[in-house]
Amino acid sequence: MSSPAEPKGRDRPAAGAAAIRLHRLDPDAFRQALAPDKDANPEAGAPPRPTPGADLWYLETAALIEDAGLIDACRAILSPEERERGDRFHFPHDRALHALSHALVRISLSYCQPRRPEAWEFTLGPYGKPDIAGNEDGPPLSFSLTHTAGLAACLTGPAGALGVDAEERLRPTDVATLARRYFAPSEAQALLSLDPDARQYRFFEYWTLKEAYAKAKGLGLRLPLDSFAFEIAPSGAIAITFPARDAVADGVGERPEDWTFRLFHPTAEHVLAAALGPPAARRGGVAFG
Repeated sequence: MSSPAEPKGRDRPAAGAAAIRLHRLDPDAFRQALAPDKDANPEAGAPPRPTPGADLWYLETAALIEDAGLIDACRAILSPEERERGDRFHFPHDRALHALSHALVRISLSYCQPRRPEAWEFTLGPYGKPDIAGNEDGPPLSFSLTHTAGLAACLTGPAGALGVDAEERLRPTDVATLARRYFAPSEAQALLSLDPDARQYRFFEYWTLKEAYAKAKGLGLRLPLDSFAFEIAPSGAIAITFPARDAVADGVGERPEDWTFRLFHPTAEHVLAAALGPPAARRGGVAFG
């Protein structure tokens, strides 16, 4: 396993923010973790990770999607229910991406606890959201999965609110129309003040941050995207505000200082956003998307 990538530029966290550590899972390490004779913990012998915080594992999938042998190995560690869900996709590349990304979840969790990737079990909660089952002997964990063309990523951490989203930022997008329709007024105004190239870049930063937060809340796109707003400082610091407070009220209390957000740019084509919120004692959840 390669060591965590060093954040650069706006990937650098704000002072005092909880750690969200980025790791690139290279194809050889991914294949090794799938091997039937692999030790229970793919990272056996590695030093324990500092806490609190979370780990974000990403896998570049473009070169792997046509590898039938690798896809079969991924499917072999999935549950029958996962394989059945993957088989529902019409196109072969979507079935392959499903297998790769769900295998990534299992491998990522096995980096957190010494367990074979195929041994993880999941149950479905509200809104079809999965949770980890049968983990009484280990510390409570949460995870969030995302994938887009060419990239899959899994965020893992202690039980609590966390979410991740990835987007391919170079695809043609009418950012002005989408921002006016879905973003908070302050975000739309900030976005439309930029030149076209910077506008496209910042649009996907906002979008992934919004999706990551909504997934961490356990609501996905059921949460109105204009009910909260992000501010991205030139230093890279990210803050959340709630201009429409009632839209996000959930009986628990929403404090911006409870949340840490990070943006990563793992490839020239992709943007990753991670959200890390209150612990499970205040707002639990596992997101899967």
